Amino acid sequence: LYAPGAPQAYGTCPHAGRWELLWAHFEPRAHWAGWLRWPERAAGVGVLTDAPAETVAGLAASLRRVVAATRRAWGAEDFGRAALEEALLWAHAAQA
Repeated sequence: LYAPGAPQAYGTCPHAGRWELLWAHFEPRAHWAGWLRWPERAAGVGVLTDAPAETVAGLAASLRRVVAATRRAWGAEDFGRAALEEALLWAHAAQA
């Protein structure tokens, strides 16, 4: 999770095998603030580690729904926001 204004760099290890990158840029809602306090790996960069498989699967499925929502003819923003909120809840659960 990159904090606003934090430098961003994306990439994968060339020897790591197949990767699926799922990401979203968003303006957080006020009630999400507590969900966005992830352990920092570097200044402005939060990382979740050691999350249970169920949590990782739920988070990934929610992010796939965010992407799918962008392709909707109507309701894209609302469906996308709902799916993003679910993804953030999964990430928050990983820290509980």
